[in-house]
Amino acid sequence: MMEQRLPTTAANPARQHRSEHTRSRKFFLTNHTRLRALLAPVEAPQNPRDVILESATHAFYTNGVYRTTTEDILVQANVSRRIYSKFFPTKEALILAYLDTRHERELSLFATVFRSALTPELTLNVVLSEVVAELNDPGFRGCAFINAAIECRDSPAVLDAVRQHREWYVGAATEVLRRAGHAHPADAADDLMLARDGAMTSGYGGDVVSMAAALRRVVDRVLSEIPGPKLASGF
Repeated sequence: MMEQRLPTTAANPARQHRSEHTRSRKFFLTNHTRLRALLAPVEAPQNPRDVILESATHAFYTNGVYRTTTEDILVQANVSRRIYSKFFPTKEALILAYLDTRHERELSLFATVFRSALTPELTLNVVLSEVVAELNDPGFRGCAFINAAIECRDSPAVLDAVRQHREWYVGAATEVLRRAGHAHPADAADDLMLARDGAMTSGYGGDVVSMAAALRRVVDRVLSEIPGPKLASGF
């Protein structure tokens, strides 16, 4: 007599959700250092343009775009003014290249997380966890784009670069929330951007722990608005 098999039951959604949460948290913990490495140059630059840009990137972010002079860059990069002018005829051109470098690093970070095939909720968690990690970095000086917009408010080109970066960031967050099933993804993305701006600005001159906690509360509220099993922020 053949053994009678019990019919298989449907998978438990809550159990599946916990399993995916565990898997995704493991991904985040094991890849956190790798993701953070995207925010810094992988290797020392070789050509003069990259040497100049790397020196400017450090000086602009650490000391401010306005306070950093062309002479400062020439000394740090150890290049002549002739070589400098060949690649960057104006200081504004160098500032735009600096902002483009920052944008490309954040773009790479988003792309790496998206390729990991996490759920939209966990994608959002990982990306915003990077904001918290940046807040705790000893070299943190606020948001490079907000700083540049304040210091270069008379430069239409710089302001346009900042605007384009912020529109891209909100657009990426909107798409993640749309995929997650949020009823109002664009509004929720605006809320997250405002919370991020607040954390990046107040975290520089205030209590980093409090700012990170406030950002977490906003993320948790946005996640709670997504239908289905609830997942609190993991940072």
